[in-house]
Amino acid sequence: MSQLALIKKVCNKCGEPKELSAYYKHNGMSSGYLSACKECCKKSSRKREKYLRKTNQEWTLRQRDKGRRRYHKNKHKLKKNTKERRRKNQAKYKFNNLEKKKAYKESRNIISPFGYEKHHWSYKKKHRRDVVFLKIKDHYLIHQHLIYVKKKKMYKTREGILLRTKKASLDYYKKIITNEGR
Repeated sequence: MSQLALIKKVCNKCGEPKELSAYYKHNGMSSGYLSACKECCKKSSRKREKYLRKTNQEWTLRQRDKGRRRYHKNKHKLKKNTKERRRKNQAKYKFNNLEKKKAYKESRNIISPFGYEKHHWSYKKKHRRDVVFLKIKDHYLIHQHLIYVKKKKMYKTREGILLRTKKASLDYYKKIITNEGR
């Protein structure tokens, strides 16, 4: 246990004794910490901002201008999703996932029922045409719970269990869908 946890200080605003970690550090104070706790400082700061927004138009305009300057200063850091960038990312994805591209080409003649999408449970050569039909929402949900293992050309669960068979995959998909309340 640290020494800060043992020492308690009484907040000047709320009057509650709290550990030193509940106060902001301030070199100008004799104790080295502000006299009001972090929660009280945040409350008073919000209250002051609300008051200034209502009463002081000049302050509000300065804050807006400050935000705009910060935005323009960091504009280069913002990611713009341009067509060129999208094309490069798609090309990179296709190059890094050739087995997925091949499986897609081999299974594109398989017609899925209305409202369903094809899902490859495995991208191995012998399983490329073996697809599972899932509802669009369920397909999206399942991919949130799967991790692709490139070396094995199969998916694994978040817990790290490799889904080696179609039956194991389907059982896992059912578990996910039922747990989400569908």
